[in-house]
Amino acid sequence: MTSDPMFAVRVNRRRRSAAGAVLAVLAMILAIGDASAGYADGVPAQRPDTAIASGADAGTRQAPDEIGGVTAIAAGWGHNLGLRPDGTVIAWGWSDSGQLGNGDHGWYQSETPVQVCAVGQTAPCTQFLTGVIAIAAGEFYSLALLRDRTVVAWGNNTTGQLGDGTTIDRLTPVRVCAVGQVAPCSQFLNAVRAVAAGFGHSMALLGNGSVVTWGGNSGALGDGTTIRRLTPVRVCAAGQIAPCAQYLYGVRHIDAGSGYSLAQLSSGGVLAWGYNRWGQLGDGTSDLFRLTPTRVCGVRRFEPCTQYLSLIRTIAAGTDHNLALQVDYTVISWGGEYYPEFRS
Repeated sequence: MTSDPMFAVRVNRRRRSAAGAVLAVLAMILAIGDASAGYADGVPAQRPDTAIASGADAGTRQAPDEIGGVTAIAAGWGHNLGLRPDGTVIAWGWSDSGQLGNGDHGWYQSETPVQVCAVGQTAPCTQFLTGVIAIAAGEFYSLALLRDRTVVAWGNNTTGQLGDGTTIDRLTPVRVCAVGQVAPCSQFLNAVRAVAAGFGHSMALLGNGSVVTWGGNSGALGDGTTIRRLTPVRVCAAGQIAPCAQYLYGVRHIDAGSGYSLAQLSSGGVLAWGYNRWGQLGDGTSDLFRLTPTRVCGVRRFEPCTQYLSLIRTIAAGTDHNLALQVDYTVISWGGEYYPEFRS
């Protein structure tokens, strides 16, 4: 059984909010032109439905005079992020958990972008986050990868998804702790190549091809347990059981779904771990959870699989289904079934 009691509640709410997030991003693309979601310079991303509450006009809350060019966008669940050419970040949408990062929160909706504050600031902020090269938006929280290859996070922190060693919501960015740290952290995660924000858990791909994760754990952290982690832990190698003696390496891309995780290997194969109710791990089983990585089966293969997905260019995780782009630029998908069944 998962150690995250809020997991089932979150799954239902995510399905309702998905359409709103997609529409918001499409509107932004129409307004600012084409952009590569999540990353600057064309690098691929490593990927509440009520009326607006009363309160101050969200459009006046530290909104930049002009948005200007945006090099990347990221859609969360009720909020969105934009990365500007100067390395600053803007955000808009719901701010009930501080996911806009402007030092404010409440049941209001910012209909125009606000600037994300710098680490350590409080509203009204006088300094703003800079040096950002990649962004990721999760369920009511946000991540940013900085030029120095460290990571900051802000917003909802119920399951420890901000990685600062606490479960305190953060209205402005905080630094993600290093592996093995406890709050208050004195060392911070570095040498990060990419980040991914899920639905209560977060991922980081390191420069050496290994992966670390933190936050809620229905198996999504891949450390062989269902223990919530408030700071990063290393993802185990495929086939390992806790306590793991070997760890995952050789990863090229990562993405985080609803209680599960994906990793594309440099070899072109794909691994998955975590929640599997809808067949989203693609291993041909009906197992509810996988606590460490398992290989995704080949197209139209079923358990026990003898052939596995290969020659993949990139991956994308949704709420309960996944997409993979093959080398011939065709797309395959799996998961999203009401009964666990691998489909392609």
